[in-house]
Amino acid sequence: MRQASSLIRSSLHFSSVLSASRGIKSFHSFRAPTIGSAKPSRALWRRSTPLIFALFACTQAAAGDGEGSCPSPKMTLRFKVGDRIAANTSAGWQLGTVVALHYREPDWPEDRKSAPYQIELDEGDMIYAPEDSPELVRAEDQIPWHKKQQRAMATANVADVYPARAKHPDLFTPENVDSWFVPALREALSEWQYTGDPKKIDIAKIPGLRLEAPGVVSFECLQPEFCDKLLEEAKHYSDTGMPQRAPNSMNNYGVVLNEIGLRPSFQRMLDGYMAGMAGVFFWGGGGRNMER
Repeated sequence: MRQASSLIRSSLHFSSVLSASRGIKSFHSFRAPTIGSAKPSRALWRRSTPLIFALFACTQAAAGDGEGSCPSPKMTLRFKVGDRIAANTSAGWQLGTVVALHYREPDWPEDRKSAPYQIELDEGDMIYAPEDSPELVRAEDQIPWHKKQQRAMATANVADVYPARAKHPDLFTPENVDSWFVPALREALSEWQYTGDPKKIDIAKIPGLRLEAPGVVSFECLQPEFCDKLLEEAKHYSDTGMPQRAPNSMNNYGVVLNEIGLRPSFQRMLDGYMAGMAGVFFWGGGGRNMER
């Protein structure tokens, strides 16, 4: 009986679509026949014959009272069990394998439609795709090219391997970050670095400070020697032939420096310098003073 009821509910939507194309009124205005009933009421039969006939046939087949058949509510899917796919997850495109079709969680209500695919990701997690859409699930070889590069870098463990081969290994040591900045800026930020209070930053001491536009300031920041080293390092990495990912999908060139091992150094730069500048100009009173 439970199986038959489920079949009725599934067929209801399927048949209403067929009937709607023939000018039949919406299925919301009537009920499906119950299991074992001879047939629906005469008025209802005249009103929605194609739809009710499909439901009645489904009911009789499920109850074992005849040889009727139900149109399958399951749509044809693009992939089959065992296919390799790429899934667009909250962590980006990840590779995996389809392990089940028309998947359902045990606690889902019966009127909730099934998920097209259950997927086992290569990392071991089990997920499901709510829709059979190219925006969510693609063939493995159709993963976006920049994501392929990103995965190649992660697989090669570049961030851990490359620093030992770097042209300028000192760039990869966070303790050296202070030497990247011009002395005048270090002096202007020194008291903030000690107290953590952006109001302690002496704006008058920030070298070359200029208001370029409302909300936009410029100032002397990085040592020219550091800039040269950074450019040389980027070129050196490209010359190694290790996996390389451009900054975004619209660029074919460039290197995401965080991904080659510079993330710790850049994080030190953000925490020890840029956060203070943002604090004084955009979070405190310093920005208003600049406007005046």
